[in-house]
Amino acid sequence: NSTFGEKMKKLSSQPVFISKRKIPAAIFSLFVLVFCLKSVTYAGDKIGNGGGLWACTADKVLRKGMLVDLYEASEELGLSIIAPTSKDPMVLVGELADFLRENLSELSEKLEPHYASVMGSIRYVNANLTIVDDALFRISPLPLSCPGGTWEYLQFANFTILNSVLIRKDLWESNVVPALDKSALIWHEVIYRWLRVEFKDTNSVRARQLVGLLYSQLPVKEISFQMEQVIE
Repeated sequence: NSTFGEKMKKLSSQPVFISKRKIPAAIFSLFVLVFCLKSVTYAGDKIGNGGGLWACTADKVLRKGMLVDLYEASEELGLSIIAPTSKDPMVLVGELADFLRENLSELSEKLEPHYASVMGSIRYVNANLTIVDDALFRISPLPLSCPGGTWEYLQFANFTILNSVLIRKDLWESNVVPALDKSALIWHEVIYRWLRVEFKDTNSVRARQLVGLLYSQLPVKEISFQMEQVIE
């Protein structure tokens, strides 16, 4: 039979092994807590969303592409869209940023952190992007405007919960998707992010309206007035 001292010696050694098993569990619990808190923090921002493209495809080849925002601005809202000054979409993105700073400085200040976030999070991917059901569009192109082919809604970009703005590389590099539409896609992501964070928008309807106004030929005062009407 073991002596009382030997039994106590065995018992005293057990907590060491128990604690080694408990420490990972505690760390795991802490990780889960931090993750949940961060998820709540990000909830108003990274909800899985992105810009869409109307794509005319014939014989499995993309013939024409139109960003939903600019298509709706022209066909639904009756706006005349500005002409591009460059074939480089990022040059056009920068030009609109300058336009905002010079003409709509208050809005520019509000958008600046979201602009920086989007520009720093862009990733071009050779992959299809999952369709995000947040567009709620009301019109689509007529079949006659895609001779010999069909129109299809494609996800052009996706702002993921991993804080990445994924953009389909094949569409971004396509010559049949106008540079102006590509630049408007970037501003769609910027404006939609602002609306999600500040106003808790859960669909892109207002973001598309605002992008359309910014890319319109309306006078600055009219753009400002109509944007206020959309935001209110």
